[in-house]
Order: sequence, then structure tokens, then C-alpha cells
Amino acid sequence: MRERTQSPAFTAVAIDPFSFLVAGVNDHLRAWVWDGSSGEGHVGFDLSQGQVDALAINSGAETLAFGGRRGLQLWRRGGGFESLEIASAGRILSIAWDIAGDRIAAGHLEGVVRVWRVSTSELVSSINVAARSDGFGDALRALAWDRLGGAVVVCAQDGRVTKWDVETGQLVSMLAERGTPARAVGVSEDSRLVAVGGDAEVRLWNLRSAGRPKILEGHLDSVLTLAFSSDSSRLASAGMDRMVRVWNTNDGSLQAVCAGLNGWVRAVSFSPDGRRVLAVDGDADGAMWEVESGALLSRQRFVDPQWNDVFSVEDTSKKWRRIAARFDWSGLRCGCDQGARHVPSSFAALVAAQTEEEADGAGLRNHIEVQSMLFESAVPVVSMILAALDEELLTDAARWGLLYLLMVLVLGESEHVEVLSGRPDLELECRDAARDGIPLLYEELRKERVRGRAEYAICILEALGEDRDELIAIRRDI
Repeated sequence: MRERTQSPAFTAVAIDPFSFLVAGVNDHLRAWVWDGSSGEGHVGFDLSQGQVDALAINSGAETLAFGGRRGLQLWRRGGGFESLEIASAGRILSIAWDIAGDRIAAGHLEGVVRVWRVSTSELVSSINVAARSDGFGDALRALAWDRLGGAVVVCAQDGRVTKWDVETGQLVSMLAERGTPARAVGVSEDSRLVAVGGDAEVRLWNLRSAGRPKILEGHLDSVLTLAFSSDSSRLASAGMDRMVRVWNTNDGSLQAVCAGLNGWVRAVSFSPDGRRVLAVDGDADGAMWEVESGALLSRQRFVDPQWNDVFSVEDTSKKWRRIAARFDWSGLRCGCDQGARHVPSSFAALVAAQTEEEADGAGLRNHIEVQSMLFESAVPVVSMILAALDEELLTDAARWGLLYLLMVLVLGESEHVEVLSGRPDLELECRDAARDGIPLLYEELRKERVRGRAEYAICILEALGEDRDELIAIRRDI
């Protein structure tokens, strides 16, 4: 049986802070609504969108809005799908509902914000944010409503942060003319505060006082999602470093760091009473923490009940499968947004590869390593590679893929998030694991079972401390 190579990862996810319902779309265009507290599924349905880039859920979770390459699509609980007619709308990258749940704003790739009144399908306004730019970085990747309902705050790819009147389409204020690309924006319940998440920091403006924004530092990577508590006293931020951080909005101090997810955090929300915070990552895992202490209260798995994404050792005679079964892959970091849950199945696809294209696209490169920057899931894969090279009847393509991947792992170095997370020497850990296979690698060098790949074995053995001149001499004598 050919194994699935990916889990049902979320391409978009949203949380309703009032009902604590979670809505998500996986990479098979299957959408679900769950109870965020229990993880129980309410309803599932299939989308007609070709690709979903943005998802928003209105107050009470009565209507879901999906945006992507095919414009805007709505799903009403109990009422099915509706599509808003959008002439030449282009690709939608961001969506936000107003507090009443009747108007929806959509940010487009070409730098336009369009606002519709859903009850009448009326286009309220079309705001050309890009008209005030220099033509670079027009894509609108984040927007949020002023909670009073009269304006939207918009973040462009080039770092501009602007506030626009929805009815007139006029610029209200320019918060930032340039900066690092913003991935997330939030407005407090009292419309006093605006938070923008960028590269490893959050900027926090108080719109009722002049001056520069507070800079909230502590994240290790880009911030993808933000949420204010209902009393505006706290801000939660999360993203690619897989942590949720809770800040005091009065002085900008860090109140709690919440750990427990291993994919990029895609959505975060406070409970209505502000005592708990819920977050969901790209691998469809959710976690809930106590705000005051940062203590983990529960974890949930938000997946289609019919999906079985648990790796099983079907053939116990395969040593690499037995090695894989020793690890809790859902608890390991990976270079993608999902975490490492998919790695054993992706490895199975690499071992079964019939062509170099299949081997190259098996879901390990740019996952356990990204441009030779290593993640902690790389270390057990080294032992799996050696076991597969030793036991499996491999195609030339699979053997090439395994040797090339092993070379990358022993020559790489820890990615900066891993360094800051306490794993600064992953390359040394990979080399230590690879030393168990030195005799096997010499055999690969002498036999050169894949023509032209002996250089891979030389590079690997040299990284493990073997003498290069001796290795070249062996290669010359073949």
C-alpha cells in the first residue's frame, strides 16, 4: 500500500473568540468547524475554491468566508454555499469581518481592499491602497476592522500600515510608511490599540497618543497571528517560532510564553473571559493555556474523523520503520508549517521513489532541512537513511535521493530557531548518528551502485573525519 505523504495540513484557519469555534481548511480543500475546547467536529464540507489563502469566521460562527485565487466564497451554517460576484477581483490574500458580522473586507494581491455588505451582496467600497505606493510590495497580506466599524487597518507587503474610512475610501492615517513585511494585524476592542506582527517582533500603537509604537521583542521568527483580550489589556502573538506570547498592552511587558505546538501557529484567540488562550497550528493541532501562568491545559487534534494520519509499522522486517516508530514525530520541529508528523510517510515515499523527480519531491528536503539549515527532526532521519541503504532493494533514484539527503544533513548546521531553542549542534548530532554507517558508506564508495554518486559518499565520509586523500585514492582504484 502506498502511504500518504502529507497530513491534512491547514492552509487557512480562524477562531471565533465568542463561541471558541475553530474553522479550518486543509490541503485537500476539505473544511471543518470544530469546538475549540473539546476538539469535537461540528460539520465538514468540500470547497470549490482552487486554492484558499484566507479564512474568516464571523461572530457566532454563522458564516465562514473563504478567499483565494477564485475570489470570495461564503458558507452559511445550515444554508450551504454562496458566492459573491466579483468583477476582476484578483486573488484574495486576507479577509476580516466587521463586529456586526454583516460586512466583510478583503485584501487583494494587487493592492486593493474591497468591502461588501453580505446581507445584500452590495459592494460598499473599493479602496486602492496601492495608489499611494511606489509600486513595490502592493500585496495586502493582513487587515482588520476598527472595532467601531467605520475603518479598516491594512498592512501591505512593503511594510506600510494604513487606516482607511470604509464608506468614503479616504485615508484616515498612515501608521507606518515603510518597514518589514507584516503578516498579521489586530485592533483592540476599544479601538485604541493597533498591533502589527512582522519579522520576530510586534509593533503596538496607541491611537490616542502621539509617538512611536512600542516594540514587543521576543519571538524567534515571523509573527503570523494576533489577538487582543476583550478588555484590551492583553495581546497574544504567535507564528513561525511555534510559541504563543502574551503581552501586557499597558507597558509592553511579556506576561507568559505558551509552548506545546510544533507547527507554525496560524490562529490565536482569548476566551471571552480572558483567562485562557487557544491557538491552532498548520498541522491541525490545537492547544489551550492558562493566561496567567502559561500552563498548558489541553491539546486537541482538528482533523477529518475519516482521516488516519498515524504512521504505522506495517512491515516490522524493515529496520528503518522500527527506528521511525521509536519517535513521537508530532513533538518534533520541522522546517515546514506542519511540524514533523509527516516525516515517516514522506521517508517511505523517498524509499519507494522510481525517478529522481519522485525522490526530490518526497517531502524531506525543505522540511527536515531548509537550504542546509537543520531542524531537530533531521537527527532520527539519519539513522533511517542508513538502515534503508543497508536493507532495502532500492532503485537508483531512491539510492541517489538517500545519499544526497544524508550529505546535506551531515554538512548542514542548526537553523537559528533550533539554536535559540536549545539545539545548537544538530550537525554534530547528525554526524554522530552517521558514524554508525561508516562501513556501509565505504561500501557505497567502492561499489558506486549509482553511477557518478561516489562523490556523495566521499563528502559524507570526509565530514565524519575520514581522510580525504585516502577516500580519493579508493575512488581512483575503482
